[in-house]
Amino acid sequence: MRIVVTGASGFIGRTLLQLLIDEGFEAIGVSRSPMSDLPSLRVTQYSDTIAADVLIHLAENRDCSDTEGTRHNCDIPADKMLNSLIAKGFGKVIYASSVAVYGDRTSKPHRVRDPVDGDSFYTRTKISCEKVVLRAGGVVARISNIYGPGMASNNVVSKLLSQIPGEGPVRVWDTNPVRDFIWIDDVAQALMVMACSAQKGVYNVGSGTGTSVADLACLMLEEAGEQNRNVISTRPSNRPSVNIVDISATMRKFNWKPLVGIKEGIRLLMQMRRVGDPV
Repeated sequence: MRIVVTGASGFIGRTLLQLLIDEGFEAIGVSRSPMSDLPSLRVTQYSDTIAADVLIHLAENRDCSDTEGTRHNCDIPADKMLNSLIAKGFGKVIYASSVAVYGDRTSKPHRVRDPVDGDSFYTRTKISCEKVVLRAGGVVARISNIYGPGMASNNVVSKLLSQIPGEGPVRVWDTNPVRDFIWIDDVAQALMVMACSAQKGVYNVGSGTGTSVADLACLMLEEAGEQNRNVISTRPSNRPSVNIVDISATMRKFNWKPLVGIKEGIRLLMQMRRVGDPV
């Protein structure tokens, strides 16, 4: 089985592509950036992606992540690009969506049948692409907050790591939000088993548990032996903000479960920092 991974130079893409190769799949990454260390094809537009048995679509359009609702400088609208890829005749398409489509206004873990909320350009784009994939009989993976080696520098885990070790208070925008954090290898494993399955439809990929930003910071400080430092909000929202997903259907349908809990994941990141591995 030949598997193509778009967005292969990104955080999820590199980990997933390496996993597929390690597991013996014929896998090739497609990216706009050069990748000399893994089998890959460099393209200008993702619509130039080669055909295969399975497409795992992770790529995001350039300059299309404006969360304020403004659309600007998109090469090709994401749903049209996805339609052009599906027209190539892939046997199966898996699309990496986001749990952001659920919003953050309820404390109950979201099931896939819950209403979605297109209140930003980002979430509207995700919802539109989900519809394209579902019409084609594919799989939509709504993924929660991913962390691990290679993650972006602008997420809350990275911002906390950048302040440890240190002295004085640790600063975050808001300590109140509760999010579902999932280790990168668990995400890659979920996408791989989805590629091998006959299942179709929408599935949540997360840990199934929530951790507040305050608790996350405390876990990291405790692991670093700096638990006496305070954690303060610089832009407190003063409203509940919770996004946790129900992963029971994903676990049942794909015989998958996340293996790295938040405490172990933080411990792994801190250990990497101590020995000088890139985080």
